Amino acid sequence: MEFVKGTLQKAAMNLRSQFINTVEQGKVIFLLADEDGTIEYVSSYVEDILHYKQADLTGSSLYNITELESAAKLRQVFELAKENHETPHYFEDLGLHCTYCLRHFFDGVMVAKLFPQGIRYLIYMHDVTQRKTESEKLSLLNLELDSFIYKASHDLRAPLLSMQGLVNLMDKVVADNQEAKEYSHLLRKSIGRLDQFIGQLTHYARNNNIGIDNGRVNFNEMLAEIVENYKFLPNAEKIKFEIDVDQAPTSCSDSFRLKIILNNLVSNAIKFHNLQQSHPFIRLTVNGDSSFFTIEVKDNGTGIAANSIDKIFGMFERATDKAQGSGLGLYIVRKALDKVGGKIQVQSELGKGSKFTIVVPNGIDNCSVETMDDQPIERVQKKIIEKFTVAKRNHPKRVYSKVAHCLPSFNES
Repeated sequence: MEFVKGTLQKAAMNLRSQFINTVEQGKVIFLLADEDGTIEYVSSYVEDILHYKQADLTGSSLYNITELESAAKLRQVFELAKENHETPHYFEDLGLHCTYCLRHFFDGVMVAKLFPQGIRYLIYMHDVTQRKTESEKLSLLNLELDSFIYKASHDLRAPLLSMQGLVNLMDKVVADNQEAKEYSHLLRKSIGRLDQFIGQLTHYARNNNIGIDNGRVNFNEMLAEIVENYKFLPNAEKIKFEIDVDQAPTSCSDSFRLKIILNNLVSNAIKFHNLQQSHPFIRLTVNGDSSFFTIEVKDNGTGIAANSIDKIFGMFERATDKAQGSGLGLYIVRKALDKVGGKIQVQSELGKGSKFTIVVPNGIDNCSVETMDDQPIERVQKKIIEKFTVAKRNHPKRVYSKVAHCLPSFNES
């Protein structure tokens, strides 16, 4: 019996030794900490990745090497693990100081275990610095691109408006020349399409970079304004517009983004209408309560083929090859809905019409007086510049170059 017991103890010691060797040799950090975050054990990889001595960290607080921005996140994970023993709690992008390269980021998991000495926290972390740094660089590049699009789109509108004015003058000069008037008409259509595309680029940049700005929404006024703006489009006068609003006493949302959504949907409904029928219509319906409001845009136009519905919200996608336009409209609709937490559903039948149903949260708990739509272009542009400046300050190039010392595969191009 003693022989069996000794053999089992020896086997258990070998397994323990193998486990410790695996932990020490792995390219991850294992930690054992108490309730206060004091490190009782840390694997040797911490010396390779963060350049701290294993012995120096043992007995010190994990918070001492945690970045200030990540301290609250770490504290929350500790609390969750304490409340739910044995349940793994995952975390992402935890920033830890590095003595050589400023900082590293880690994803990982924490589990709380109850021992006779009290609760102990087992923490596993793997390095995601390269992914995080590349992500930050990509975000900064996207912000630069959005700023360029926003500025360029506004700079392009000035000469475009001048061209429009010149075409108007030309119409007066060649009033008796039918051929010249036809050319003038074609030129005006091209200018209109370009102006619409520039407007969509502006909306795309604003939607990407400006925060949510909830304000009171009067759907009767908003829908009437949108219909009025489009009644001069070709053939719009042949379509009957119906507006039916039954909204909550107080409806709050981002007016700027709601207008982007509704303008694009109404514009498409006009463009893809069937004017050969006796009663072409576009019906705009709003129903709402204190939690959500639902908006429907329904028409009896040409409809969308079933195999095209899934792709219409993609960038530069069109429902048919005959469709004119940039293919950005419904993509911007989807992006704007993502920002306000809304959803969209499409029902359509080729040759019979389409119905777009939008559900948007009613943000009555967070309503501001001035909406984004009331703010001048200069202020919107200033906000994009401020956002860009903060991003540059938070993630300067020197940080990337320091991190590069710890990441041989890092490419700063």
